[in-house]
Amino acid sequence: MAVHGMTRANAIKEGRVLLQTFGFNGFSFQDLAEKLGLRKQSLYVHFETKEDFALQLLEDYRQTSAAWFDTIKEFEPDQKLNAWFDRFYNFACEGFKYCPVNAFTGDYNSLPKSIQKSLADLADERRRWVESIVAEGQKKNIFHKNLPTKTLAELVVTLAYGAQQVARLSGDPERIKSVKKEALKLLEK
Repeated sequence: MAVHGMTRANAIKEGRVLLQTFGFNGFSFQDLAEKLGLRKQSLYVHFETKEDFALQLLEDYRQTSAAWFDTIKEFEPDQKLNAWFDRFYNFACEGFKYCPVNAFTGDYNSLPKSIQKSLADLADERRRWVESIVAEGQKKNIFHKNLPTKTLAELVVTLAYGAQQVARLSGDPERIKSVKKEALKLLEK
């Protein structure tokens, strides 16, 4: 349903940019409405509350990520992790944006419980995806088996999310590539 030329998809797209740039508490529905050239009230046709909007943002990111994961499913495990880090690098190159998981995480303690749960579920999905990649790499003897799969996956996830923070703080997206290189070295057999 369109309202003054605006669609739900446009609001989610522009809202995601605001989220990735400013964090969830760093923008309002008014900011989003102005970016879309609408009155704030028009957003309520599509989203009951900003909380509802946040849940839709998380679901959209879940779906777009699943589609992206599908595009790399034939890659070798190390190539999959390389591509995953590159997504974060690309976000950082676009105005030092964070991935949506990291963007929401900065506001975690002030988020409503429904958003916290959805965010935690999404972060857990990411961790399980990385864990499956590490397991696949260990099975194919691409990654070492000195540490348990789950431990290695947690380490990779922590490095990936942390690299985004360091890149923003330092003003240098290349820091993500440096962390990626070391993370992949750490996994090498």
